[in-house]
Amino acid sequence: MQGASPQTAAVSPASHTRKRRHFKSRLGCAICKRRKIKCDESRPGCANCAKHGVDCDFLSEPATVQSRSNAASPDAAPASHSYLHSHFRPQPRPSVATPRDTAPTYTSHANDDLTPAEVPLQLAHLEMLHNFATSTALTLSPDPVLRTIWRLNVPREGFRPGHGFVLRSIFALSALHMAVFATDPTAKQQHLARARAEHAIALRDTAAALRHASASNCSAVFISATLTFLYAWACPRQPGDIFLVSPSTTTTTTTTTTTTTTTTTTTANNATASIPHPSQPADWVFFLRGIRTITDAWSAELLRGPFGTIMRLGRESTHFTKMSADRQRGGRDEREDGSDVSAGQAALVASPAWQATAEHAQFLYLRRTVARAAAADEEPIYQKSIDSLEFGFACTYRSMGTFQAATTAATTTATTPSTPSTMSGAAQVDGRPPGAAAWAGAALPSSVYYWLYCMDDGFLDLIRQRRPLALVVFAHFVVLLRVLSSCWWMQGWTTHLMQEIWGLLDEDHRLWICWPIEELGWRPSM
Repeated sequence: MQGASPQTAAVSPASHTRKRRHFKSRLGCAICKRRKIKCDESRPGCANCAKHGVDCDFLSEPATVQSRSNAASPDAAPASHSYLHSHFRPQPRPSVATPRDTAPTYTSHANDDLTPAEVPLQLAHLEMLHNFATSTALTLSPDPVLRTIWRLNVPREGFRPGHGFVLRSIFALSALHMAVFATDPTAKQQHLARARAEHAIALRDTAAALRHASASNCSAVFISATLTFLYAWACPRQPGDIFLVSPSTTTTTTTTTTTTTTTTTTTANNATASIPHPSQPADWVFFLRGIRTITDAWSAELLRGPFGTIMRLGRESTHFTKMSADRQRGGRDEREDGSDVSAGQAALVASPAWQATAEHAQFLYLRRTVARAAAADEEPIYQKSIDSLEFGFACTYRSMGTFQAATTAATTTATTPSTPSTMSGAAQVDGRPPGAAAWAGAALPSSVYYWLYCMDDGFLDLIRQRRPLALVVFAHFVVLLRVLSSCWWMQGWTTHLMQEIWGLLDEDHRLWICWPIEELGWRPSM
């Protein structure tokens, strides 16, 4: 009696004398499905939703859709609008003029049995996706073509089977973007919470896809790892965060107080002191390593894929135009020493335009200083890191169109060769040095991040140990980040990193970062 539908009672008044026919329906509202209770499917809202004071899914249905009570026959095939609405799969609504001829547009009802924790998408996801397509994607490049790729191609890749981790990465970055510009504190915290939750899922699923990278999913893994890298920059900064490695872990001891001159330790609730231990590389580092592996193994597939333009322009910005034949065919580079510097890249650093700059002179001084102070087994690691950092500077300034102006300045000052020209003084942009100018490159600024891309595990381990010479080299990299100071995900990083590096260095090594301090116009906070 209780399991009979209202339609059955209307068709057969004498049904109490015989067994009623039982009609199963999958057209109940999504809320009743999640609660696993029977929905009476009444319009404009079901009775269960009205009883519990929640908004029924049926309330948002178009008024032109016929209700179940107006159907021509209880045996008619139901329209699929409610099912699609509850599962966020908009499709053309079938005609309701002749219900018996109407066929559902779906073939499987497997998702009807999902538990609340397994429902993949909610309205919040639609909001984050909308924000990404209409706002966030437009901030990732000033080039109209690349903006279109970010706005259309990237979300489309996430809708492919098995590529949901791309959507999760999109949601995480979009939620952070909304949090940055949210004026209401409650809304800001809500966006941050969503970003953290989506990022955790994206990390897990992208890592799983990276372990099984292939020609079919390499583009999805590549773009998801790129979004994860941007998320790492956009995240709210915490004290002790130097980006390359996670904040130091601590263990407690029986002493009551511990004080250091370079770092601040954390005291546990039981009043025992905490001693910092070397931290681990940040999550994005592993994905950056994954990008390097994928670009080596699946280069040809990536260039032919939906994000080939992004990858191609990124390589051009770092002079990756002279790839080996093996890499062009998708194989590994024929170089075995791990060097990514081609003959064209070496020529760029050796060009008269670059060597006439104060930046080049500073890197020469840095090399000599590090060579005298570094241990014999660590000096090659430092020198390789300085070489790649100088190349990143040269590529960035070249892409900003400063070489011609620098060459002119070098020619003008030929009478005083002891005073090298400077990129900052040679090419003014609206009265500002080019390093302080807004980023105007066509692609993601690969030349700025080139140093991070080429960083080997040896130097990262020195950073992890907070070694002074490694921090000095890192401070020089911070100067390059000012090029991106207008990007919302980079705002505040130069000041934060310089303050952290300053706090980790002793008085002697603080003198070694005078050039970065002067270039940035930064002053330590007391």
